[in-house]
Amino acid sequence: MSVPSQNIVLGGIVALSFVALSLTACSSVDQEDAAKALPEDSNTSIVMHEQLPQTSSQDTTSVAAAAAAAGAGAQEALAIAVDYDERSPLSKAGLYGQLIYQGFTSNQAQYAVDTMSADWQGNALRSALDHDTYAPLSESGLYDQLIYEEFTPEQTQYAVDTIDADWDANALSIALEYQSGGQVSESGIYDQLIYEGFTPEQASYAIANLAG
Repeated sequence: MSVPSQNIVLGGIVALSFVALSLTACSSVDQEDAAKALPEDSNTSIVMHEQLPQTSSQDTTSVAAAAAAAGAGAQEALAIAVDYDERSPLSKAGLYGQLIYQGFTSNQAQYAVDTMSADWQGNALRSALDHDTYAPLSESGLYDQLIYEEFTPEQTQYAVDTIDADWDANALSIALEYQSGGQVSESGIYDQLIYEGFTPEQASYAIANLAG
């Protein structure tokens, strides 16, 4: 008995569809098995490449432009600025002024203080320590002195807070200097200490510890 050709075609389509579904199912199972075979912390499936920072020539160009604007004496100004910074703790503005005093142009002096690697906050502390060692001041007196030397308020406050000075001892040291002059009474010394920025407690400590 012959089978209609239409039935044969339909049967072939159904068979092919079944094969396709079977292959898809097998592929899904294989992928799941492969995924299970990987360690839980594996990054095999997704590879991430960290983006490397791009090197910009902007800073180099800016420095070169500043040097060109400053002229031939720029490098000499920079060398002198570095030498000053090693020998004497100056503020940025103070060092700029020193370079101007030595005859460098404003462009050369600005190039030097902008280009050098200086710790201006550290310089403020170094200056404060020098004052505390050789010319003791009150806390407010030291603050005013550093501001006079053109350190910023932030740099100055850092130095005053960090120096760990003995303000009582400083008041006594100054009181002894006045006493050695022999022409100032104790009340006059007290008033002078208050004028120089010592607290009433610090001034009283100094007067109480003067030799009779």
